[in-house]
Amino acid sequence: MSSIRSRLTWGLVATLAPLFVASGLALHATAKHDLDRRERDALLVKAMAVAGAVGFEDAVILVQAPARTSSGFARAKHPDYFFVLDKDGRVLTASPSAKDQDWQPPVSALVDSGAVRIDLPHGRPGMATIMTLAAGTDLEEEADEDPRVHDQLEAGLRIVIADDIGVIQEEIAGLDRGIAAIFGVALAIACVVVAVVLRKRLAPLDRMAAHAQSIDVDNLDRRFDRGALPNELEPIRDRLNDLLARLQESFARESRFNTAVAHELRTPIAELRTLAEVAQRWPDAQDHARVVKDVLAISERMQALVSTLLLLRRVETGREPTEAQSVRIPELISEVLQRRQAMALQRSLHVRKQVTEDLVVSTQPEMLELIADNWIANAFEYAPAGSTVDIAARREDLDFVLEVTNDAPRIDAADVDRLFEPFWRKDDSRSDDMHSGLGLPLTKSLATALGCKVSVSLQNTRLHMCLRGPA
Repeated sequence: MSSIRSRLTWGLVATLAPLFVASGLALHATAKHDLDRRERDALLVKAMAVAGAVGFEDAVILVQAPARTSSGFARAKHPDYFFVLDKDGRVLTASPSAKDQDWQPPVSALVDSGAVRIDLPHGRPGMATIMTLAAGTDLEEEADEDPRVHDQLEAGLRIVIADDIGVIQEEIAGLDRGIAAIFGVALAIACVVVAVVLRKRLAPLDRMAAHAQSIDVDNLDRRFDRGALPNELEPIRDRLNDLLARLQESFARESRFNTAVAHELRTPIAELRTLAEVAQRWPDAQDHARVVKDVLAISERMQALVSTLLLLRRVETGREPTEAQSVRIPELISEVLQRRQAMALQRSLHVRKQVTEDLVVSTQPEMLELIADNWIANAFEYAPAGSTVDIAARREDLDFVLEVTNDAPRIDAADVDRLFEPFWRKDDSRSDDMHSGLGLPLTKSLATALGCKVSVSLQNTRLHMCLRGPA
């Protein structure tokens, strides 16, 4: 695929070339028109000069052309021509150049007082005009004195002037070659200038490309320079820096996730291996029923961990079905509280419920129930014994809001942003075998899949978790 520089270069050249060609054609047409006009004017001047030089001697026409106009008629190389014709087109007299070459003009092709291109002897290009001879004072006097002259004038005489325009056409050809050479050089210079200017102006893009090529998984902390850039590149630079920041965080989170998974699985695997080694070394001393029970419990914890990880990945990649149904929020909250009632009673927790009775939302019921169950169970387990847990659900405009609030004296402001990190625990009190540290991250992914937003804040010592989504 061609580069932006080459595309711009060829695009500009393709734009300039027709402009140069059009300019050259315009100059050619202008010069040709001007030379043609000058030649037509010259023909008219010569015709009038010849007409003024027509005279008679013994009723024979004579032409004494002025010296300033007769030089071309006597020229040996590429001469001009004049003829005086009678009414029938017979030549009565002609210039010496025409007599020498025994050539007559194509009278039928000529137009009175109009210039026409013709072929001269030896194939030379020419231009000719014809005009009727008007009787002047001198001719009228001669006609009065000689009836033969009077008859010729009465019958009508015409004058034909033919000029050799080969030199003019050579001048036009030379002009065309000059125009072609000038515009060819100009186009070449324009190409060089365009290439140089584009190289200079596209240098920031080249630097960005070189910087992008130098970034790999080992140096995602590198950012694109925030120096002066064209306005068109600034949004791209900012977007790339933002993407790099998120990619770096994603890689770091993935690394922590993989490390945490290995750590979480290492303990139960080590327990299984210990049970197996002990049972193998002292087979008679083991209570096989207890060993089987321990192995089953460890396997169930590992299975729950793997199942939660698979569900988390399916939700994050959009492969978990989210078919919406009508869900009555009061009934959903009541079912979760009934399921977790024993935990609340065991820790003497006081539950305050503020749920709008007729609140119905369209969502995926299993995912929403899993979010509510996890948040309520988390509040019941980590709230101080004897404290109050608030559960609220209501409609706000076109959204519904679900809130769970509990005392959390062990959580500080720095911990809030890490609550939804996989496997994160505040301290050893959360590091028992019953918790994998995936519950809250799973609920955030589920909320995203449902089109909802999750927010968490610490109000004094109370942890407030909020789910907001379209009703």
